[in-house]
Amino acid sequence: PGRSVVSTNGRFLYVPNTSNNQRSISAYSIDTSTGILTQIAGSPFGTSGDGVQVPAIHPSGNFMYVANNVSSTIDVFAMNSQTGALSVIAGSPFAAGTGPGAVVVDPGGFFAFAPNYNAGAGNTVSVFSINQTTGAMTQIAGSPYAVGTGPSGATVVSYSVF
Repeated sequence: PGRSVVSTNGRFLYVPNTSNNQRSISAYSIDTSTGILTQIAGSPFGTSGDGVQVPAIHPSGNFMYVANNVSSTIDVFAMNSQTGALSVIAGSPFAAGTGPGAVVVDPGGFFAFAPNYNAGAGNTVSVFSINQTTGAMTQIAGSPYAVGTGPSGATVVSYSVF
């Protein structure tokens, strides 16, 4: 499996299944007293593409973004805050640049960034605006942007929206 993430409310763990081109995210509830994991009903949740990467969770805790490296897409899921279950939103998957290796959502939840690292057609970062109600993504004008060779991750430190 790839790197895991915990929901913003600390109640759920999500693990990307990357071996043998699996197309899924396993989900578990976390017992906050003992740390014991229990698989969530319906888990693992299928993704649309191959090469599932590290999930990113929207700061609201309502949406999850998953890059599919081999398929060059990003899946977006609505997250049930009570059960931890995932459901695909309308319009998902969204086209990304070639070989997205991750998705990073800014702290305000307004933008998503996907570094595209596949040799030749990669070496870019795709930038998307995020619909705060639906979680849907729209690629912004000029995206993807050229970057150095082999980008595989990104971090948003801080910014101001005017």
